[in-house]
Amino acid sequence: MLKIDNKMKIRKLAFSLIEIVVVVTIIAIMVAVAVANFQGMNTRSRDARKIEDLNAIQKAMELAYDKLGGNYPADVSALLTTGTLEVWPVTPQGVAYSLSSTGTSYCVCIWMETNKGGNSTQYDDGCNHLTNDPNAPYYCVKNQQ
Repeated sequence: MLKIDNKMKIRKLAFSLIEIVVVVTIIAIMVAVAVANFQGMNTRSRDARKIEDLNAIQKAMELAYDKLGGNYPADVSALLTTGTLEVWPVTPQGVAYSLSSTGTSYCVCIWMETNKGGNSTQYDDGCNHLTNDPNAPYYCVKNQQ
């Protein structure tokens, strides 16, 4: 649309097709970058929750160690009866954490969705019992005593 002012100058009151294409292209690039950044956010948040759960289990096991006079609970039900943990947590996918306890030591492991953060290869005392693959993304906590 054109408008003629007092001095007979023509002013443009609308956007050209090229301007619209440039703006749409910039918006599309920004959306693509945002989607790429947020795509793995759910996976990373589930893995963070798993690590928090394992740390809570580890703290409960260490408190139970003191309550039981220097022995770790042999299984989940024994840990729950000590009162140091109210409920055995499950992952966001509904998978239970695996507890391996001998009374003098324990290990709790879970599979991580990302390949980052797995630490099962740090333990050579049976804590990497879930797999023989040293690159497997398992995260484990073990006794601190």
